[in-house]
Amino acid sequence: DVIRGKLGEKLTSEIRSRENKCMAMYKKLSRWPECNALSRRLLLKNSDDWQFYLTYFDSVFRLIEEAWTPPAEGEHSLEGEVHYSAEEAVKFIEDRITEESKSSRHLRGPHLAKLELIRRLRHQGFNDEYKLGDPEELMFQYFKKFGDKPCCFTDLKVFVDLLPATQCTKFINQLLGVVPLSTPTEDKLALPADIRALQQHLCVVQLTRLLGLYHTMDKNQKLSVVRELMLRYQHGLEFGKSCLKTELQFSDYYCLLAVHVLIDIWRETGDETAVWQALTLLEEGLTHSPSNAQFKLLLVRIYCMLGAFEPVVDLYSSLDAKHIQHDTIGYLLTRYAGSLGQYAAASQSCNFALRFFHSNQKD
Repeated sequence: DVIRGKLGEKLTSEIRSRENKCMAMYKKLSRWPECNALSRRLLLKNSDDWQFYLTYFDSVFRLIEEAWTPPAEGEHSLEGEVHYSAEEAVKFIEDRITEESKSSRHLRGPHLAKLELIRRLRHQGFNDEYKLGDPEELMFQYFKKFGDKPCCFTDLKVFVDLLPATQCTKFINQLLGVVPLSTPTEDKLALPADIRALQQHLCVVQLTRLLGLYHTMDKNQKLSVVRELMLRYQHGLEFGKSCLKTELQFSDYYCLLAVHVLIDIWRETGDETAVWQALTLLEEGLTHSPSNAQFKLLLVRIYCMLGAFEPVVDLYSSLDAKHIQHDTIGYLLTRYAGSLGQYAAASQSCNFALRFFHSNQKD
């Protein structure tokens, strides 16, 4: 009542501050009708807000479990109309996609919400009863719309478990078919002509690894993949000539993926040539992207596993870890420092983390 009353009007520290506070309270009190009505209303205003889709789905399926029905008279809830069936949820998401298709600005939220709804319906035992479409085709269409954005891979990776294992190769080939690459020749790869095409191809390569297609290859095939990835990395550097030292190169992920494949070879075969090659590629990558934290973290990990602690301290310092990061990534250094006899470095890292916890405890 306080948040919804006159005092609540003063909650203006951030956009939708009042609604967010209300939503948090409704969740804690398990008032799912209000959660549902409020999230539905907010999605009608902004159909690209992912957090409200999750709350909307949570509340719908809670209401279904509880067999909730609206009162015979009056409003469904304090926040208005409530959706309490799978049919209503399906129609609501389809309506959001229809609205998005009429807009000049493409929104990711409605399309991802459809995939999320398919996953939740399957979890509840409703296998394709609501004809929402084939997840493979939906992800393909999503890639065609948003494949040139760096977020495309992180968006889709959450839903790849909807793909049957037998369809993974077909899905990757389907994606590759719409990536605009140059015509390959005997001695040249099919390469992207611009950054958008590079980002699309990079997304496909990341999905290829995520789906485990590289894991099924033998050593020679993996080495061939590494060579191809590094050629693509070198080519991609052409697009980043104007990048500042603090910016990442557009093709950095090619180098990163090549290193991961080499680490796979090292683990599977014990071939140390692979790990030394991985170190070389990472060090080369750092010369082009001095601020790439992933390169540095992988170097720290590999050097420690090889027992070469001397470069690790400088690499860790260059990460410029702050506050809680001394705890979340500091273990990369401390877990090996003691066993390698580097007690001073281990002590220093632990002291950074302790200082953070002590200051927070006082606050």
